[in-house]
Amino acid sequence: MNTYVILYKVRAIYRLIKHCDEKKMRRIVRLSPKIS
Repeated sequence: MNTYVILYKVRAIYRLIKHCDEKKMRRIVRLSPKIS
């Protein structure tokens, strides 16, 4: 496999994880405004 392909896949996975984390954080903030 190419190193470029590996980097591209790693970046795609990182973006997905980051996006999911942002959604979770927003949900937590919505559900518990008292804590934030």
